[in-house]
Amino acid sequence: VPLFLQMVRGLYSLHSSGLAHNDIKPENVMLNSAGEIELIDFGLVYSFYINPDETNIGTPMYRGPEDFDEEFTYDGPEIKLMPAHDI
Repeated sequence: VPLFLQMVRGLYSLHSSGLAHNDIKPENVMLNSAGEIELIDFGLVYSFYINPDETNIGTPMYRGPEDFDEEFTYDGPEIKLMPAHDI
């Protein structure tokens, strides 16, 4: 199974459980001895159910620039979270 597909499946599983990793970066994606992707470092995991309003999380270098603009507001359509959005 291609590595990217393994990662998307892992993120889909997390999101299906109501969780987002929130710190996907090269240092947190490991390859085991069987050649399979393993996601690590769940220290910033976010629950859609427990803290739905918390949005400013993750490693700063890997976050979008809008996270640092206090005046930024999103006026577009509602976005459905999909596995690749955690990347």
